[in-house]
Amino acid sequence: MKITNVKIPENYFDNGLKEINMDRLGDIVVLAGKNGAGKTRLANTIYNAVNSYILTTKTLSMYEQLLSNTMHPRLRKQHKNTLSELKHPLECDSFFIADKRYDKYVAVKFVPNDLNFIDPRSSSSNEISQAHTSAKDLQRISEMNKHILLYIEKESNQYFTATHPNTKDKSKKAEFEKSFKALDDLIEQFLGVRLDRDDGGCTLFGMPIGAAQLSDGQNVLLQLCVVLHAQNASLDNLVLILDEPENHLHPQAQVEFINSVKNALTDGQMWVSTHSVHILSQLPMNSIYYMEDGGISYAGKTPENVLNSLLGGKENIETLNAFLSYPSVYACNQFVSECLFPPLIATAKTKDKQTAQITDIIEKIKKDKGGKISVLDYGAGQGRLLSTIAENYSDNSLPIKDWLNYVAYDISTVSEDCRGRCMQEIEKVYGNSKDRYVNELDINDLINNKEFDIAVICNVLHEVSPKKWVDEFKKLCVKLSDTGFLLLVEDTQLPFGEKPNEDGFFILGRAELMKLFSMKAEDFVTEPHKENERLMAHLINKKHIENISKETQQKALEELKNRCETWIGVLRGKTDSSSGRLLAFYLQQYANVSLYLK
Repeated sequence: MKITNVKIPENYFDNGLKEINMDRLGDIVVLAGKNGAGKTRLANTIYNAVNSYILTTKTLSMYEQLLSNTMHPRLRKQHKNTLSELKHPLECDSFFIADKRYDKYVAVKFVPNDLNFIDPRSSSSNEISQAHTSAKDLQRISEMNKHILLYIEKESNQYFTATHPNTKDKSKKAEFEKSFKALDDLIEQFLGVRLDRDDGGCTLFGMPIGAAQLSDGQNVLLQLCVVLHAQNASLDNLVLILDEPENHLHPQAQVEFINSVKNALTDGQMWVSTHSVHILSQLPMNSIYYMEDGGISYAGKTPENVLNSLLGGKENIETLNAFLSYPSVYACNQFVSECLFPPLIATAKTKDKQTAQITDIIEKIKKDKGGKISVLDYGAGQGRLLSTIAENYSDNSLPIKDWLNYVAYDISTVSEDCRGRCMQEIEKVYGNSKDRYVNELDINDLINNKEFDIAVICNVLHEVSPKKWVDEFKKLCVKLSDTGFLLLVEDTQLPFGEKPNEDGFFILGRAELMKLFSMKAEDFVTEPHKENERLMAHLINKKHIENISKETQQKALEELKNRCETWIGVLRGKTDSSSGRLLAFYLQQYANVSLYLK
């Protein structure tokens, strides 16, 4: 059931409301404004009008039936007079044009109460029964917090007793079964769990209901379930009026509560009277009406009026915006500041995702090569790759040195500590590091006669200045066998900012690499990590590496610049920290590429 239009003359109900005009109302109607603006008065008007119309129409129908069945003149006159008196209150309905999908509907008003519920385990059966009765009394609804768990316990007890095999009196079995099922269905719809029972009584989430340790949001949802059940309300014929549902709830619980209600109430209508920015943020902008001094206006086109009212002016709105955007700004600034310093050297870690990704690909190529493989680890660092291979194959009966011909290559300026750690990893596997650790000064002398099946570049290419790309890849080509591959592995979003060289970092994706090596899509093999799509592994055949030139490098960098521009446009204006960090990543890379191309 939905109220689609509301039109009420000024002060018609003597409650200080100005003329009310609301049309084309949807499933959610929001009344926003300061305290005393008229939100609760209008919500009460809607509540009373819907429910009094139901009562009056039922009585009206009964007297119309009596009139049609009565022939006596005096009785007919009495019935006509009664009908006339009954029809007067129905003028109220002319102010409410409803979408009458249901013959029977009801309005329920709900205001969250104190969340200090009484535990049924500390209550007598007589107290539980009294609480169950008083929960149905609308005059005592403000005491609902005392009755919530006791009401549920009573429903559970009635159902348990009525359905127990030893119960002889089955006269109320159907009634109690129906009532308990209705409550259980409500709790399942709002909290996603059903009631259960153990020897001590009713349970929820496998615990006694008084010890279920629900969140504040769940406790208010439980209150709502009992209110709806006590008033025999069904979700498919309900006008639910939430009056300041933020009461007693911290911001996260407010969001949890309003979203749960919104998702559960799919066929009814929800009216929300609130001054909570957190609740407003979860509801459609086109559903918001702004109330001030008893008057109402549609706020969908001017939401700033609502924020001005709730926050006290533009200056406070700007302060809130600054606070909300702080995570993004901080992350952005942090990343940019990190870009003033050189990168850290990655050490081997247990269950390292990237090196595990590399070893999986090496294993596939090893099988194609007859069980043995030669690997050149370009930019070996501290020997992270070899350390991971050794860990993964520690239980293998065949020693690694019998099937893996490994050589580490790094630049001559790498620190002595880094070089020493890498050589230690090599010595663990091969006994010594002779001819297995080389740098740019001795690579040609020491491995002239070696032809590698695969050259691995893991998180290194972005550290190499584009000035060196053509020469470095040509050099790699010489060291690869005719059927060899370059395995290029990168985290496509740097976790930390860095300045690896005077030109900054350049992280190439699939599109840029295809430009760099003049490759067609069908020739390009990319394997994202199964658990983290940021971690990309590109397998490039030797014949394509030979295509690199200054011209293809220029095309790749222009492609990278375009991609950065696109992402900057997407990320600007987002306020979360991850977006802020990613924005800084693309801004810095855009600056690096632009300056280099210039």
